[in-house]
Amino acid sequence: MTLAEGTAAEEQGRRVAALRTMIVERGLAAYLVPRSDEHQNEYVAPSEERLRWMTGFTGSAGLAAIARDAAAIFVDGRYVLQVRQQADPAFWEHRHFLEAPFVEWAKARFQKGDRIGFDPKLHTSGEITRYRTALGASGIELVPVGENLVDLCWTNRPAPPLGPVELQPVELTGETSASKRARMAESLRKSGLAALVVSAPDSLAWLFNVRGSDLPMTPFPLGYAILRADASAAIFIAGAKLAPDVRAAIAEAGVTLHEPAVFAEVLAGFRGEKVRVDAGTGNLAIIDRLEAGGATVDLGPDPCQLAKAKKTPAEVEGMRRAHHRDGVALVRFFSWLGAASRAGETECTLADVLGELRGRGERYRGPSFDTISALDGNAAHPHYRADPATARVVGG
Repeated sequence: MTLAEGTAAEEQGRRVAALRTMIVERGLAAYLVPRSDEHQNEYVAPSEERLRWMTGFTGSAGLAAIARDAAAIFVDGRYVLQVRQQADPAFWEHRHFLEAPFVEWAKARFQKGDRIGFDPKLHTSGEITRYRTALGASGIELVPVGENLVDLCWTNRPAPPLGPVELQPVELTGETSASKRARMAESLRKSGLAALVVSAPDSLAWLFNVRGSDLPMTPFPLGYAILRADASAAIFIAGAKLAPDVRAAIAEAGVTLHEPAVFAEVLAGFRGEKVRVDAGTGNLAIIDRLEAGGATVDLGPDPCQLAKAKKTPAEVEGMRRAHHRDGVALVRFFSWLGAASRAGETECTLADVLGELRGRGERYRGPSFDTISALDGNAAHPHYRADPATARVVGG
């Protein structure tokens, strides 16, 4: 083992030990660390990379379960090779989501009365309900923990992102935000709902015609919104993201802006009313807060998702133009690649060249996922991304 490897292993051991101390202090048998944020995003901000910080695993999906004397990380088929390279087997048992699922691991290790903690902001109601149903017969409890235990260990955790919010012009969207809100409010009234909690950032971006830069590969602002059946709305987003002109444009008639800290308080104000929460992106903390305030939670689809799937003529034309611009970049890349011998170039160089050529295009914001530039054995890794430490060389 090299010095660098030894240092990395030692640090991973310290992190696991710190979390175990907190598990014991709170009377838990184990604690769950998912690869998710409050919005169930595929890409998450550095401040939300809890699974990566704890295990070293950098994939886009996974779950870690840390017990007092054991720990496992669960991934899907895309990452069975990657997890072996990144999550040190000295600390982590590597398991497949489906072939060796978490509930079977838990049943084999815990007994009646044992309590497994989790952060309700990072899990959906459906996910926790499935775990509770599967483990309930064994008397194993899943209990929400108010403070995220990883965050308490993570002393140098990055600050939450404050990417600037931009307005998406109506010539690109084909419909104003007011029109969208009116249509969605009508669907709420028809369903007998008082309000919709907008928990998915893509729905927020669509509904209010805004874009953001909080996440890599994803032009959405992180935040929440509540749309009422009368088409009035409240947005909960860090004010530091909003320039004065953007704030003024968003806060038109019927839309109010709030800091995220007051979101829970507003959720508690729907006593006696029926509120829609999206089953796929609404976290359990939202549901618990609504129910604690006396609201009836209607778990179902966010109507914005289906509405935004039907593209306006302006959006269709925008997609055509974007593909045309990207096609030009690819043709230029293939021309560069074939113009001379590229022996000695690495996967990283190829990805950088393609990125630079794409960057010349009008309205380019960045890739939608890391460029899959892979040679030889690296091409066997699903969702591979070039890494200077492991990049293969052309002709090597």
